[in-house]
Amino acid sequence: MEPVFTQAEMERITPAGRLPGNRRPGDHSSFFGRAGRFARDAGEYVKTHDVPAIAVDANRLVRRHPEASIAVAAALGFLVERILFRKL
Repeated sequence: MEPVFTQAEMERITPAGRLPGNRRPGDHSSFFGRAGRFARDAGEYVKTHDVPAIAVDANRLVRRHPEASIAVAAALGFLVERILFRKL
């Protein structure tokens, strides 16, 4: 298992055992809190928008961030391929 913090971050730990931003080594709560809020907001967005509006927003996002969109599409394609064509 890889360490949560790099050596440089470990050297910046305050005497109280906290990193800047009030984080403790090994504290994942802020990550999971952000992930939970993101999932909740995404669910709310899907509930409140129809398919054409979501398509327009997705098109706008892809045009603003083409490299990231290609990377996400490649990763999703790889995952779908692994799920559909895995050997039992």
